Amino acid sequence: MTSQFPTDFRWGVATAAHQVEGFNDNCDTWAEEMAEGSPYVDKSGIAIDHYRRFRDDIALIASLGFKHYRFSVEWARVEPSEGVFSAEALTHYRAAVDACVEHGLEPLVTLHHFTSPKWLMPLGGWRGERTPELFARYVAQVMPALGSAVQRVVTLNECNIGVLLQSMFSQLGFVPPIGVDVKAWRAPAWRESAAKACGTDPITYCGFQMAGDARGVATISAAHMAARAVIRKVAPGVKVGLSLALSQPHMVPGGEQNAARMWHGNFRQWLPAIDGDDFFALQNYTREIYGPQGQVATPAGTETTGAGYEFAPEAIASVARRVAAELKLPIIITENGYCGDNDERRVVFIDRALAGLHAAIADGVPITGYTYWTAFDNFEWVFGFGMRFGLIAVDRSTQQRLPKPSAYHLGTIARANALVNAVQPQPQPGNSVDLPQDHQYVPPAAPPGVVFTNVRLFDGTGSAPFAGELRVDGNRITAIARDGQRVPRTNARLVDGRGGVLMPGLTEAHAHLTWPTSVEKFVPGMYLPPEQLALTAARNARILLDHGFTSCYSAGALSKTLEISLRDQIESGGLPGPRLIPSSVEREPPSDGTLLDPGKADEHGAGPVNVAAFVKGCKDIGAKSVKFLISGESALKPGASMELLYTPEELMAAGEAARENDLWLTGHAHAAEAVKLGVKAGFRVLYHCTYADEEALDLLEAHKDELFVAPSIGIIQATLDAAPPPHFDMTHMKQDAEVVLARQKVLVPELRRRGIRLLPGGDYGFPFNPNGRNAWDLELFVRHFGYTPAEALSAATMLGGQIMGLGDELGLLREGFLADLLLVDGDPTLDVAVMQDKHKLAAIMKDGAFHKLPVSQPEAVAA
Repeated sequence: MTSQFPTDFRWGVATAAHQVEGFNDNCDTWAEEMAEGSPYVDKSGIAIDHYRRFRDDIALIASLGFKHYRFSVEWARVEPSEGVFSAEALTHYRAAVDACVEHGLEPLVTLHHFTSPKWLMPLGGWRGERTPELFARYVAQVMPALGSAVQRVVTLNECNIGVLLQSMFSQLGFVPPIGVDVKAWRAPAWRESAAKACGTDPITYCGFQMAGDARGVATISAAHMAARAVIRKVAPGVKVGLSLALSQPHMVPGGEQNAARMWHGNFRQWLPAIDGDDFFALQNYTREIYGPQGQVATPAGTETTGAGYEFAPEAIASVARRVAAELKLPIIITENGYCGDNDERRVVFIDRALAGLHAAIADGVPITGYTYWTAFDNFEWVFGFGMRFGLIAVDRSTQQRLPKPSAYHLGTIARANALVNAVQPQPQPGNSVDLPQDHQYVPPAAPPGVVFTNVRLFDGTGSAPFAGELRVDGNRITAIARDGQRVPRTNARLVDGRGGVLMPGLTEAHAHLTWPTSVEKFVPGMYLPPEQLALTAARNARILLDHGFTSCYSAGALSKTLEISLRDQIESGGLPGPRLIPSSVEREPPSDGTLLDPGKADEHGAGPVNVAAFVKGCKDIGAKSVKFLISGESALKPGASMELLYTPEELMAAGEAARENDLWLTGHAHAAEAVKLGVKAGFRVLYHCTYADEEALDLLEAHKDELFVAPSIGIIQATLDAAPPPHFDMTHMKQDAEVVLARQKVLVPELRRRGIRLLPGGDYGFPFNPNGRNAWDLELFVRHFGYTPAEALSAATMLGGQIMGLGDELGLLREGFLADLLLVDGDPTLDVAVMQDKHKLAAIMKDGAFHKLPVSQPEAVAA
């Protein structure tokens, strides 16, 4: 068999603008890199300075023997603000095309490679309605500027990247925008910070890599088709395609359906968008093996690359054959490569990949070119500069380019247009096999959704309720209708709301599930034996859910690890209860026992080292909220609210340890100095803030996007209303409560005026302020602080989602949000006191499942 490739076969290398150009600071990915708590291990910075060095780089690529160069145009440079196009940027990319022509390289241009302008994010990013037309407008400016030398363009790189990531992380319950750092992705400060840098909020923010749901797929598909139509008009004759990242679908017995689902999501669902294209751009790096339960590990001992996936050079030919059987278009390999520092293995990877492609071409597969990823070691997104695919190394201290032996090897193949080593494709390890070509993915029958009809929807924003319908599928809100419209009813259980109000579930922002007293059981003190305490906490969790609180943010516990175990039981379905941000014991310094005595722990030593160790210990046991008593409590000890219990050095150590360990600091802070120290140390939640002075208010306002305040009015009013037994003297407590209430009536409106996020959460669980009474705070916000009922509800729902770290998916009635819902018999936006009667909650849904079913509802499913 001849080793030659077809005469017109194209050999090339690829780069992407953000990964090589440097200082691409107007795009969303730059905002993600710079965000506080970002998972990116490096910042792209100057990258490899390709924006300035492109002429020398292109000359080097050509000198190695390659015939085409795939590079991308950066939208954020070309259109730095909406509708404003940069002549300098367009001239630059035309110069890159001209440099290719000068050195005998065909330019293969990608019009979008992951990064987008920051200004696109407030418009919804890659889930935005206007995005397809905006992308097409950008393309209309770029194509004429590039000139006639450009004969092939890829509109969008790896259109399926969001789908791929969504599948990869679905078992973890979330979809990261890019990369794999689970803990950093969940940290809300990072996502909120990136969104803010782009001029929007995390709800609206949607980078290209995040667009993996149906709406994202539809937006990207529409953008590709709109761009193709524009190119046909402004640059007739230019060949157009899109690229998809496709792993080889392998299966073990029983894995056929899962492998087919992967192939459908990553390839077949894109066929309508591809219809009308001139070529298909294929990108592959490895294979994925599926079993009955989903993706399975590769066989023991299988070689992996520096990217962590299987060394599978034969995968590219298998995927090309599969694509060719389903899509009658020429195929250009636009990415394939090896990640790692062992360049000998890179050469082996290239040889075996090309041997497979050569055999496929001999069998009639229309492969017209091979593009290696990547020309240079570069900035590999979240992994930074440590993940190296390049044929050419780069000394980043000098920016010197250093071709590797693999660069000369592939260049020799390109010059010869033939295989130069007698290499044959190798059998892939293990007993898995390719997914049969004729297998059709049959989606499993979806479980019935739920349609709430005949309801008025309070969406959580504070706006007036509106008549409408809402549909839930799985654990998400999937459709909302208003103004007499109807949501889809197919395969759904209908729930007649009988004119009630459907609203988001409530969040308790100052939860004490281990504080013993509840509306169901009075406990005269605070101490219970460990076994009773555990059962009491479980009962309190259920009670809060019974009363409409689908989320709780813990403000401290009477046990070091109980809340962590309780959260795990709730999340696994073992116990009913709200979503829970768990805490350990409240931390107080060594004391004489006259402080709050919130639970004993060995870590309560003094000094920055001990404080930091306590925070680290909370991380080790699985807590998320770490509660500090920054000031004392005058209700228990006269004058204690004005006492600072920690030094600035101790609190700064706590803040540093919390940031290092991805924890949230929560502080009991009455005194003005306590508030100031809490803000400066990076506390995320502050309670009370009773004696905040002007300086403290200014600090709170300056950090209003980073923190939350819960005035804890419930405990104050409960103290004033309490009728204790004769043996229990509450005279001093009541006197202190009168002072606190008077101050808070002035303080809270001022905090609100300054835009500080204020939440209900009234320190419930004491004998005179029982758990289960938590919705009383809503009435008190109206009575004492000037809130309307709708505003109070918004504080407990929309802001509740934000304090839980889920502001982009919890606390509002929006499509795609988590289905934590309450169906209220009555209108709480007119009389918020209705929320205190659990019998008025006709239905309670958490995470798409009913905790409380509406009575006398039909079980029938709509056809």
